Amino acid sequence: MRRDHGGVIRLRYRIGVDGRVSQCRVLQSSGFPEFDRQTCERITDRFRFKPARDRAGQPVPFTMTETHGWDYEPGE
Repeated sequence: MRRDHGGVIRLRYRIGVDGRVSQCRVLQSSGFPEFDRQTCERITDRFRFKPARDRAGQPVPFTMTETHGWDYEPGE
């Protein structure tokens, strides 16, 4: 990551019935491929969710689409 740079990335990923993330895909790049790659890696490795539930209360997979922003400043 370069100093004084940031970006906004639009992503889509799957949340499984166990709350874990898989299949992260960049829909709109930040313009910095390394930001894009690391964002998907971090979301897949670190994010955990309560799974979505159907009408019967059973956990079901869910596809999340979001815009995620990064800002990097010297000294951080």
